[in-house]
Amino acid sequence: MKFLFIVVLLLCSNLAFNQIIDLKDVEQKKERLKDTAVEVFYEMSYYEMERTLSLNPYYTATTLGEKTNETKRGLFSHVLGIRVPINKYIYVDAGISWLQNGELYTYDDPNSDSTLNYASSYRYFGMPVNLMFSLPLNPGQSETLYSFFIRAGGIPHLYQSFLQRKDWTTTLGSKESEKINSLENPNSFMFSWHISSGLSLYSRSSWGFRAAVHYRYSLTNTFTKYGNYIHKPFGVGYSLSLTKKI
Repeated sequence: MKFLFIVVLLLCSNLAFNQIIDLKDVEQKKERLKDTAVEVFYEMSYYEMERTLSLNPYYTATTLGEKTNETKRGLFSHVLGIRVPINKYIYVDAGISWLQNGELYTYDDPNSDSTLNYASSYRYFGMPVNLMFSLPLNPGQSETLYSFFIRAGGIPHLYQSFLQRKDWTTTLGSKESEKINSLENPNSFMFSWHISSGLSLYSRSSWGFRAAVHYRYSLTNTFTKYGNYIHKPFGVGYSLSLTKKI
């Protein structure tokens, strides 16, 4: 009888121990895969930037001229930020950014060897703020979490610098170049709205990767009210992000 009691006790102890281990494994998996932790991230994006352009009707003494033939330019931007959960699906992210707008121009004289090319860059420091919705695509099914997200918000940004690289060839065939670092009547404060959507991947180590498509449009003019033009940049972009849950 005493032997039977010891056997039953050992069986019950083993069953309880296995149950505790199973519960711990479940909790650890949930902890690894939860999508509600604070997250820091670095995002690098590439935008094909264009702009709407018109004359300032209140303060101008010029015409658009060849500026109507400017084309879009590909430029990189960077963001370092933090993402904070409101609930399981809704997040707020904010950070600091360095972003660029710009355009290209190319002209070849059909009657001679003369050419003119320039590439313009308008550079800014920004503070993007976005509201993000994230939907897990495989909750609790593997050790890697995939999710779809969409986010939208605003980017207030301050003017930092301007750079235009200009190259031309004279009718005699000689080549010249010039760098222009000054911009007449730049607007010191700009504001753009932004929307993006993409996919996130998180590993068991809490490091993650994010790929997205973006659209950005400036609600303010690149120039002050004393400038010749109303110039509002916009563009479609693509980004890759490295993330870390903390």
